[in-house]
Amino acid sequence: MENRKLAKQSPYRNSYMSRAVKTNCALAFESALERDYFHLLEFDERVSFFEAQHETTHYQLGEKDARYTPDFFVVQDGVAFVDEVKPFYKTLDPEFQRTVRRFTKLFLDKGFHYRVITEKEIYSGERHHNLRFLHPKLGDAPPHQEFEQLCQTLTERQFVVSELQEILPQHGLSPCLVSRAVAHRLMQADLTNHWPSIVAHW
Repeated sequence: MENRKLAKQSPYRNSYMSRAVKTNCALAFESALERDYFHLLEFDERVSFFEAQHETTHYQLGEKDARYTPDFFVVQDGVAFVDEVKPFYKTLDPEFQRTVRRFTKLFLDKGFHYRVITEKEIYSGERHHNLRFLHPKLGDAPPHQEFEQLCQTLTERQFVVSELQEILPQHGLSPCLVSRAVAHRLMQADLTNHWPSIVAHW
């Protein structure tokens, strides 16, 4: 395998850049679907490592030399996966399905499991919007001190986000504490809901 350069692959396609907090490296994405999958991986506690568009595999296609660069390499629950991110409608194409069977065998022989990830796995309610909003907070230190102050101040342990953000300044705390605490799992929340109406608890 060879490393793939972080570069925009086509002048006619959108590209996105971000830095992975989990692996501390810069990543490039060729679609919003890939970007949203990246956020899902960053927040998935089962995922210990991942790379985006990093290694190219060379293989034989009939008499021709061919190469393939998967969208992601993921280690999840100790198992290595090679992930291709595609809109669901493209997975219905018979040629793509033949390609999936080819790559499933190719990577299994290398000790990896090949997966096709679609919007069906990535999107659930407002989760992708919330993860995109929360991701920059992962770069901040966990707000342990402020959170401890919150726990000592409030007896209740469950609030709607919008309500809690209004209460915090009354106790000398920033409304941003909510998003930072949720990002660092000091508070739990169902992120499939609209952010202001999410119920945070701890």
